[in-house]
Amino acid sequence: MKKKNIKINNSNKKRRRKSGLSGPYDPVAVSCFSLKVNVPDSMDTEVRKSQETLYALGDIVEFVRRELNYKTKDALCDALAAEQIDAVAMAILKAKKGQAMIIGDQTGIGKGRQAAAMIRWAVENNRDFPEFTPPVFITEKQNLFSDLYRDLLAIGCANYKPFIVNNDSKIKDEEKKVIFKNTPDHQKQVWEYYMAYSGDNAPRDTSPIVRLGYDFVVATYSQFMQKKAVEKRTFLEKHCKVNGIMILDEAHNVSGKSDTGAWFQSVVGSCQAAIFLSATYAKRPDNMALYATKTSLKEIGANPEEFTSILQKGGTALQEVIASKLAENGEMVRRERPYEDVEVNYLILNEKSDEHRAKCDAITALVRDIIAFEDNFVMQRIGEIDDELAKYQEQTSNDNKSAGVGKTPMFSKIFQTIYQMLMAIKVDDVVDRAIARLKSGHKVVIAFGNTMESFLNEFATGDQVDNDFAEILRRALEGTLRYTVRGASAKDTRVETLSLAELGPAAIAEYNNILQKIKTVSSGVTISPIDIMIQKLEDAGYVVDEVTGRKRRLEFNQTWSKGTVIPRKQRKKEDQFFDFQNNNTDVLLINQSGATGASAHAIPTKQVAKDRVRPRCMIVLQPELDINKEIQKRGRINRTGQIYPPK
Repeated sequence: MKKKNIKINNSNKKRRRKSGLSGPYDPVAVSCFSLKVNVPDSMDTEVRKSQETLYALGDIVEFVRRELNYKTKDALCDALAAEQIDAVAMAILKAKKGQAMIIGDQTGIGKGRQAAAMIRWAVENNRDFPEFTPPVFITEKQNLFSDLYRDLLAIGCANYKPFIVNNDSKIKDEEKKVIFKNTPDHQKQVWEYYMAYSGDNAPRDTSPIVRLGYDFVVATYSQFMQKKAVEKRTFLEKHCKVNGIMILDEAHNVSGKSDTGAWFQSVVGSCQAAIFLSATYAKRPDNMALYATKTSLKEIGANPEEFTSILQKGGTALQEVIASKLAENGEMVRRERPYEDVEVNYLILNEKSDEHRAKCDAITALVRDIIAFEDNFVMQRIGEIDDELAKYQEQTSNDNKSAGVGKTPMFSKIFQTIYQMLMAIKVDDVVDRAIARLKSGHKVVIAFGNTMESFLNEFATGDQVDNDFAEILRRALEGTLRYTVRGASAKDTRVETLSLAELGPAAIAEYNNILQKIKTVSSGVTISPIDIMIQKLEDAGYVVDEVTGRKRRLEFNQTWSKGTVIPRKQRKKEDQFFDFQNNNTDVLLINQSGATGASAHAIPTKQVAKDRVRPRCMIVLQPELDINKEIQKRGRINRTGQIYPPK
């Protein structure tokens, strides 16, 4: 019987042959539609062993239907995919035992839908009990409240009312209509109620959250990150002690050695059960201490510091072993979206190689000159000033060891300078590629890591700036003369500038020589690639939006040679993705600010019928340095429910 249950079907065999590091996940809930996802090879066998617990339930779809209080199996299958039903079933089993589960599915598999299902389970199974404690959902950003609401709507829970911990927060539907918003008066009642109970005893009567008609709680981690947030911390501590179920989205954000990390470990440890959602749950060794509060990891018996040390010594190999064992125990599941149907192109600009090489050479030659000037003339003088300050403190009997002179050398900034240059140098080609894809009927997302806003912040609003990378080099040359004098306190710390005269005639000559080179060398590389892309795409007739969080931008003159620094109008990320999904926007420009939580994949909406959905294309102008962020970013256009695979 067991062999029959875990037999791989023929279609999965075909997918398995194509895949090198993962194989197909065979869901237990076979009567519902499948997402056709993979599971990593390192935990494939362990996942199959854990599924024996689900097979033992008999009809798993019927089991989850009863637990989630759906009238029919078809209603459940309309709400959740087979893989999601499997994970929800396992999470329910763990919650009943007062344990936890890690849902580590890759971006785009539907962790939010599974979280919504567990909220439904907690509400439907406990609402009629006197000590009902509404489940708590905590996430990274406020805009994700609306995403959760849409998942609850999709599984038939539109009537669930959230108690919002965040001040001035709103939850919107797909039409951007405000459905729920924070109620300060209700908040005040809740805080006063929980603050009235001292010591470790949690309230035992019906909480005001229930009396006021709320079904679940939503918050962001930021609400509990400061010790001074006494009311909110007290509320969560005491609320969760009474049959409390916590669902932590992007759980890796509150793992670690910080005060917040330690506090969350304590709260999770005292609650009834927990669900951890994170595609990068083991991002760092110190992340793991959080999960040890409610999983079998606590059997190791180590405190958080010891546990972190063990993982650091064991490295990646130990992390893989732990992940496999958690999967075998049914305490973790990880599914990944296969890339077989995703078209991935690596574009090499061979025809531009000579032009790009010349621009790079011109810029890097000047960078080397600036570094040499700083090393040969500036650093020696900085050392002399530091010695003079030390002697002065000895004479005045000042024993402040933190006082002194410091300077960040230009050499340490090389990477960012070149990183920015390599992004800016490809802007025209990215615009051409985007227009070609738009003309072929696609919607385009352009992804990058660097906004170069820090450079614009050196100017005042209204300043005119030369639109050439040489301007960045000129500012870098000027920056070699600046240094920091640290005083007895932060207030006494100040920035000073060396005069060329005190560096001597040779330094003056070299400085002027480099400055002249910068003035005469026009690199042809923009200082604000994002604004160039936006302007050129808009000139071509397309609607463009930017999800980066930049507060300032450049407005160019007619020849593009100069730009004026002006404020950039801010929009809510959820509204920007809403417009993209509803065909009001053709192109989205995103950095890591738009890399999590939001959806930009090819699906119908209330405003866009299926026959008007356009395929998605992501152009990676600048890959993220952190592979976790890069995977998250690509997951914006490669998600469950899409009717076209992305390019």
